[in-house]
Amino acid sequence: MCDVPTIDSEIDPALFSLLSAVSVCHTVVLDQDPETDEITYQATSPDELAFVMGVKEAGFEMTSRDTTTIVILNRRTDEIVDYEILGEFPFDSDRKRMSLIVRHKD
Repeated sequence: MCDVPTIDSEIDPALFSLLSAVSVCHTVVLDQDPETDEITYQATSPDELAFVMGVKEAGFEMTSRDTTTIVILNRRTDEIVDYEILGEFPFDSDRKRMSLIVRHKD
């Protein structure tokens, strides 16, 4: 685990933007145990799971996701940020990437 600053003012704006983007742009889904409320992440790609777990360690935690919304908790500021999913293009071997189009809900 890396040493991460504890307040956003210590983070370079470019790094903040990168962490925000990685916390949202993926196809990882959440499973929540109804008895314990424990959240686990499920991914088709171990790379995506590693990215999501990495940004969680850096303070950007995905707390819910459905077909229309992704919710990120910024643990550095305790801000909850909702994103509306406008479009999703799955990984394609010709393009060698997936794309997700989101809009910040205000």
